[in-house]
Amino acid sequence: MSHNYSKFIGENVKVNLGGPESRLGTLHHVASDFLAIQTEEGMMFYQLSHVKGISVQSTSSPRQHVESSDLEDMNFTEVLNDYKYKQVRINRGGPESVVGLLRKTSNDYIELLVDKQIVILAVNHIKSFSPVFEKEKEENGKGEAKGETNKNTKRKAESSSSSGEAKESSAMKESSSKKESSSKQKESSSKQKESSSQECNIKKRKKTSKKSSKKSSNGSRTVQSRPSLNLTDKGWTKL
Repeated sequence: MSHNYSKFIGENVKVNLGGPESRLGTLHHVASDFLAIQTEEGMMFYQLSHVKGISVQSTSSPRQHVESSDLEDMNFTEVLNDYKYKQVRINRGGPESVVGLLRKTSNDYIELLVDKQIVILAVNHIKSFSPVFEKEKEENGKGEAKGETNKNTKRKAESSSSSGEAKESSAMKESSSKKESSSKQKESSSKQKESSSQECNIKKRKKTSKKSSKKSSNGSRTVQSRPSLNLTDKGWTKL
């Protein structure tokens, strides 16, 4: 298999015929268990066990000269180890695609630091890998900036909503307090009116009582002040 691919080194090829793992590039190196292609973004590495096939894009275009590579006599895990402590992309798409900092490599598995989490992947499930290209870094930076902007917008909206709720609650409390105060004032005014009415009634009763007492006293005095009639003094003879 590797020998068949080796004869196309320097040719423009398409690795795999379709899907997220399909890429165009110049076939740069073929080893016992992997191949490398030079794409417009950078170098990509495929495990031969996951390569379904390659196609040569144009036999009429001249074969590119490929200098001897540092990849000579290396296997797939050794190439992975060369990118330790760098940002790499494992697989090109789908749910198995992940980007993170390569922390550890072995013949069986690798460790990635992804968003403050350690992700462990089996080497035999890695279809392809590449360093994170500058274009991807820019896109990720924009995505992170956009995500941060969205987070800030969400925080502002939540803060505004919380502030609005606090204001509404404060307004409701103030309105309730005003209603309660108004109710108390009305109740106090009603009590004052009732008390005033009672005082007026008491005063009226006192006045009425005084007038009645005066009339009674005057009538008594009038009766007592009448002089007794002396009939003899008027020339009347008492029978």
